[in-house]
Amino acid sequence: ATMFDEQTQSLLDLSIEDCKFGRENGRLDYTAVLLKSLVFIFHNNRKFVESAMDIADDYDSLISHIVSNSNNPRQFWKMKGSHGSDYICMANFCSCPSFMQQARNPHGTPFCKHLLSIKVCTALGRTKSTVLSDEEFVKVFTHET
Repeated sequence: ATMFDEQTQSLLDLSIEDCKFGRENGRLDYTAVLLKSLVFIFHNNRKFVESAMDIADDYDSLISHIVSNSNNPRQFWKMKGSHGSDYICMANFCSCPSFMQQARNPHGTPFCKHLLSIKVCTALGRTKSTVLSDEEFVKVFTHET
């Protein structure tokens, strides 16, 4: 896990957008460029990048993107953790222990490998969504299924 500052967030957002643009416009090296960008951005924590990429590589078995079909759609990702626990991730939140521990630190923004893997999968176009009714969405979100 790693803490984030605004500059790091901006660099990551630009890299993700550049990857999406490259993918959508037929650039063949968009995956390699994204990986190089991530290694640069997180140069002090290469293991963090490798862990997030491992999750992204196994997207189909580890990550579920859940979306409500309401007029104001909500979304979250349900992720299988390395120790078998399920984590709930949203845009700037993850229920994993690493994120929770970082959230106690008042300096920087908490960020974990699960959130990075979601950004990577989105950039690479590897997301598949399950659309649920509001009632089903709440049940899955609260682990009632």
